[in-house]
This record gives sequence, C-alpha cells and structure tokens, in this order.
Amino acid sequence: GAAAAGAACEVRHTREERERGRASPTASSSSSSIMFASFFKKRERFTLGELRRLNDVLVSTRAVSGANRDTLVETFREIAELMIWGDQHEPSFFDLFVEQKTLAHFSRFINSQHRASRG
Repeated sequence: GAAAAGAACEVRHTREERERGRASPTASSSSSSIMFASFFKKRERFTLGELRRLNDVLVSTRAVSGANRDTLVETFREIAELMIWGDQHEPSFFDLFVEQKTLAHFSRFINSQHRASRG
C-alpha cells in the first residue's frame, strides 16, 4: 500500500513538474542518456565521409601483414559495398573514388601480394 501510494505520488509530481516546464530528475536522466547514446551513435554507413575514412585506412597502411590482413579485407569489402550503393543512389561516390585514387590503393596491395607469392 504505502509503496504504491508513494510511487503514484512521485509519478503525479513528475507530471506536474513537466507541465510547469521544470526539469524533473527522470527527465534530466532521460536527456542525459539520449546525449550519451548520441555520443556512441553508430556511424552512418552510406556517406562520402565513410568512403573517405575507408580510403584513409588504405592510405595509412603501408604493407599487408598478418596483423592487418583482416582489417584490409574488411576495408575493401566495405568500399565495394559503398561503391555498389553509390552506383544505385549517389553518383558522387564514384567521383570521390576516382579523386582519392582508391583503385591505385587496391592495385598496390594486390601487386604487393602477387610479388610476395612469387619470390
């Protein structure tokens, strides 16, 4: 009885505070959690910024090694996915791909693997 009455009073009190425009502890913790969630917001996948970020991974990687092989494969896969999406939805993806010479990075890694396997 008493706990339920206290909870009902707290709910009514919170509703009254909102109606008067004052922040309640519940509302403030809610806004804090929204702000915290936006800080860790998932990256937008199909953006030119994401294509730039992936290209930067290729630029900053000098050679293929056991430590970075999985990262490079995933980077190539994501770039391919973005290019397919861009072909269907946003032509500027191809423009950026050409501008950043992304194909040259693909070739650099493929050629280095080919040379390594021959000798």
